[in-house]
Amino acid sequence: MEVTLQMQARGFLLAATAGLLLGGLYDVFRIFRALFRCGKRALFVQDLLFMLAAGAFSYLTALAANWGVVRLYLLAGEAAGFALYFLTLGNLTRCAAVFLRKTAEAAARPFFLAARKFLAAFRQRKKIHDIPKNNLKPPPNVVYNWGKVLRRIASGRNGLRHEGRSKQKAEKE
Repeated sequence: MEVTLQMQARGFLLAATAGLLLGGLYDVFRIFRALFRCGKRALFVQDLLFMLAAGAFSYLTALAANWGVVRLYLLAGEAAGFALYFLTLGNLTRCAAVFLRKTAEAAARPFFLAARKFLAAFRQRKKIHDIPKNNLKPPPNVVYNWGKVLRRIASGRNGLRHEGRSKQKAEKE
């Protein structure tokens, strides 16, 4: 079957329209990336999904325009439509997405600050309650100190520290 110039022009315009739609689809992913911070794995999955969708859409475009035969003018039409989208509507949607993200962050900032202060107060209260009352100076007759007490008694010194210190102070005076 012979491909006429009219069929090529129709296929080119159809492919350009498909490129515009693919640009819009990519912009959906780009807006999602602008609103939510994504890690490397999420970016990989998003790019993979876009490539699969673009491949399937390009095949359906070639099927509709030229019975599934991929020709250079179809690929050029898609590239031209994609570029046209990004030079016109793509800039507008990117600016709108950045504005939307900044507005959402500004609107959510007071709630995050209030939540942070509430959690900080809760954490501080928990820390105050966790502090034991006698944590500065443990009594000398606690079980883990008995080894030291017995060694002091065996060496001829008094087993209790504070009594020994008070005797030394009394002797100096």
